[in-house]
Order: sequence, then C-alpha cells, then structure tokens
Amino acid sequence: MTVQPDFCAWSYEASAVKPQPEIYQYLCDGIGCRPEEVLMIGDTIEADMVGPRKFGMHGYHLNRLASTPTGSDSLRTLSDVLHLV
Repeated sequence: MTVQPDFCAWSYEASAVKPQPEIYQYLCDGIGCRPEEVLMIGDTIEADMVGPRKFGMHGYHLNRLASTPTGSDSLRTLSDVLHLV
C-alpha cells in the first residue's frame, strides 16, 4: 500500500526554493493553513528551521547524527516530534 501526500510544495511549481518565503507561502496556500499552524522538520538548518521560523512557522532541525540533543531547536529522531505537540 502506497500512501501519497495530499500536497507537495515542489520548488519548480512554487518558482522558489527554501529558504525563500515564497515556497513557504506556496505550501501554506496548498494545505490551507496559516504559517503558525505548520510544523516543519528537516535536516537543513537554514531551509528547514531558520527560514520557516522567519516566515512564522514552527521549524526544527533534524540531526540524526547527534549523540546527544543539541538544544531545543534540534531533534534526533522524528519520534522527538511527539514532545513538541
């Protein structure tokens, strides 16, 4: 069974790349949410944490290689997301 996402914010469709705010706006428009309702998690600090936060989203850095937590802005596993919600 393959599960498909309801919406994908592809940079070529949004005419923007992370961390440009236009791609985050494209994502919010596509999923019908305000920025403060979006939780973004990714492995790139600037594109997945800093950029989304500047736009008003909740952005966190996923650092699977960290042996210990690197601060409240980084997660070691996706299971750590449960502590955020």
